[in-house]
This record gives sequence, structure tokens and C-alpha cells, in this order.
Amino acid sequence: MADYPWTGIPGALSGADVRDLVQYRAACDWFRHVLAQGELDEETRAVISQIPNWQTFRGSPFEAEIVRPAIQSALAGDTKALQAVVDRGCVDLRANT
Repeated sequence: MADYPWTGIPGALSGADVRDLVQYRAACDWFRHVLAQGELDEETRAVISQIPNWQTFRGSPFEAEIVRPAIQSALAGDTKALQAVVDRGCVDLRANT
């Protein structure tokens, strides 16, 4: 099992804290999938198109300025912005399994 980052957070976690961590991790996994896949299949396009609407991201500056533009570029065939999101913000927790 992965060592999730909430193990170092002081105090009790709310349901929203856990939701945010899980949705963020899921988005990172989908972003990595896009980068590995090359040509995007219909299912991948459908899922990543919805990520900006996930509660964790919806309406935030991160969604508007980083996530949504990176996904739109990836859907158009340019994954450079998505790679930058992964490089800057997606910690690979699978190494801790």
C-alpha cells in the first residue's frame, strides 16, 4: 500500500481533505497515462476532459490557469504543458508501495 502524504499532516483529516488528496492523485495518474499513451483513445479523452470539473479543482486558480489549459493542449495533441504539471506537482507514490 502506498504511503500517502496525509500521514505527515498534523490533526484530524476531514472528508474533504481525503477527497482532495484522492482526486489529485487520480488526476496525476490520468496525466501520466496520457503521457505514456501517445494517441488518446475515446475513454481517456472523456475522463481527462472532466478532471477540471472534479470538486478538488473546480473553480480554483489552479484549475483555470494550469489544469484546464494543459488538458486542452493535450486533447489537441500537445502534451508539453501536461508534462510540466506532472513534473512540478505529481509525486510518484508508487515507489513507496
